[in-house]
Amino acid sequence: MHRSPGLVAALLLTGSLTACSSGGEGSPDATSSSPIVGSSSSATTTSAAPSSSSATKRVLSAAELTRATLALADLPPGYVEETPSGSNRTFCGYKPPVQEKQKSEAWFIKGVGSSQMALTSTLRQFATSSEAKKSFDALANTLKTCKQETYQGETFTYRLMSAPKLGNASLGVQISSGGTTAEQNFILNGPVLISVGGVALTSSNPDIQPMIKAQVQKLDTAQTQP
Repeated sequence: MHRSPGLVAALLLTGSLTACSSGGEGSPDATSSSPIVGSSSSATTTSAAPSSSSATKRVLSAAELTRATLALADLPPGYVEETPSGSNRTFCGYKPPVQEKQKSEAWFIKGVGSSQMALTSTLRQFATSSEAKKSFDALANTLKTCKQETYQGETFTYRLMSAPKLGNASLGVQISSGGTTAEQNFILNGPVLISVGGVALTSSNPDIQPMIKAQVQKLDTAQTQP
């Protein structure tokens, strides 16, 4: 499927920010970070949901984590699966403090040409809930100072956004490059750091709120099963 350079760049960024890596071009003074979701608000929100206790979230097997990731059946009509980029780039090249133990991701594309849009969902599972929180906090801290960077000739601008009050904590970020804007959510859910992102070629991004909620609920169900 044909994708414009702007969309490819936004997709690459959206899919890779959730992966652990020490490489990448960017600001040398970036520390660590976590972001994403939303609309066009520039406010940033970190929220805790008392109903989602990390103490009750069990660590899943690799197969269980894969099954807990969003699938075509969880999406609105019209999407097809896309192969993830496999990139390990991070915001401004920051070094995550902890390496995840398992990772599962899914990418989806809908439409063609100027109506094309994409969704990504990534689950990074750590050995413990405390390790997942360290990774989340590192992302959050990085985005306090990482506002713009250049990668492979493309300039990316980041704006923190309000995020849904799901999981133990959440953050949102708006990613702009070459006239394309992507939105991404990070939700801390026990030992798992969830990332759900959306990008469209048009000025109106896809509504990813239902997908965020669906991903959290699907993971929650898997984590609380005996």
